[in-house]
Amino acid sequence: MSDANPTKYDKAVEKLEAVRAVKKLSGDGPWSLVQEVMQEVVAGYIVKNPDSVPSSPKLREELLKELSIRYVEDENLQLFLDSVPSSVAIRAWFKKDGWDDAVWSKIRVEGLFTKEKRSEVIEALRTRAIDKSDSAAKLWLTMSGDYQEKDPNERDKTLDAFREINKIIHGTGNKE
Repeated sequence: MSDANPTKYDKAVEKLEAVRAVKKLSGDGPWSLVQEVMQEVVAGYIVKNPDSVPSSPKLREELLKELSIRYVEDENLQLFLDSVPSSVAIRAWFKKDGWDDAVWSKIRVEGLFTKEKRSEVIEALRTRAIDKSDSAAKLWLTMSGDYQEKDPNERDKTLDAFREINKIIHGTGNKE
């Protein structure tokens, strides 16, 4: 086994060492730095068009490209690149508990829910409410605090009194 022509075993050992080193650099969080960058890559696609998230081989390429750009001046760049797993392993990341939540937290940070976009949606809702949409008006008034749904468990004293009088008048109450 020469260093000029590493075997599959040597490559696997190098990959494992790179993954362990990245985990160590990443700290105690649930995700490695490389996984967090992948979450940001996926979040970027979802923000642009949720129906156009590419396949894991394409996402792997995007991850390698993003790492190369982001850590171009970092001494750990090669370590990060070496720790990137196969497309199959990346697909397994997407199935881990908490992955979707982590991606959505990146989406919130990256601007899907910015003040400007919220304002646009609220203005669109107001415009629709003015155009006589009852559901939009109800939502708009609820957001403004001018309308509140009644709690179905909350008793209306007037209605209770009316029912009691009705029972007495019509004799529907319990006769003892």
